[in-house]
Amino acid sequence: MTAFETMFEKSLTSISAVETSRSARLARAAAGIEGVSRGTARVRAVAGDGLAVPEALAGLLPRGLERGGVLGVDQDRYLAASLVGSAVRSGGSAALVGVDDLGIEAVAAAGAPTSRLVVVRPDASSWVKALEVLIGAVEVVLVRPPAAVGDAVARRIVSRLRRGATVGTSLLVAGPAVFPAPVRLRVAAARWSGLEAGHGQLTARRATVVAEGRGLGGGSRAAEVYLPGPDGAAHPVRAAAPVDELAARRRLIAA
Repeated sequence: MTAFETMFEKSLTSISAVETSRSARLARAAAGIEGVSRGTARVRAVAGDGLAVPEALAGLLPRGLERGGVLGVDQDRYLAASLVGSAVRSGGSAALVGVDDLGIEAVAAAGAPTSRLVVVRPDASSWVKALEVLIGAVEVVLVRPPAAVGDAVARRIVSRLRRGATVGTSLLVAGPAVFPAPVRLRVAAARWSGLEAGHGQLTARRATVVAEGRGLGGGSRAAEVYLPGPDGAAHPVRAAAPVDELAARRRLIAA
């Protein structure tokens, strides 16, 4: 191991446990949504060697997260958190590279044990080296490149992904399309629920997630999901219908 790699590994920051008070807050929020159990968002197991994805997004990624593959995601923090969380929850480990604003609590709420998360804060000149160290060491690497990635660097990273190391790694690239990816996910529209007449608490966000790219034959797919649901995880809309408390009260009075 080179001196740089030794120094780099020492710089990896293990994530501290998320405070237990979060559970109480989530319990209160979950009361506003039907059909969702706290902390039990279902993960879709996939055939072959793909990493699990949330059931809510399985229609967009039927093969899961491909080991040795690249998936582009936009800058929506909840989308990235749900993908990392489901993969780690199903037994993997993950590294977050240059995405400090993602929020560890968001990833933990999506199902990822914090003991299997690593945060790396490289500068603009060392993020590629960070990837080279992490690929083959963890199942998922989420990275936001600081600038457009040249063809030579992209080929080098993809080649390392495909070498078949001890641990097959799936690379998620967040932000603008500065790195070639056969499929990209983006949040096309989103609306929060929970605030009524100027009061209340945000409980869930209904979003339209779109998958597009050459990996889909040039076409696109879309899914309506709660991202996040009241427990912080992704849920299919059909499994988590919002409760209209005002309408419910009116029905009760009318009865």
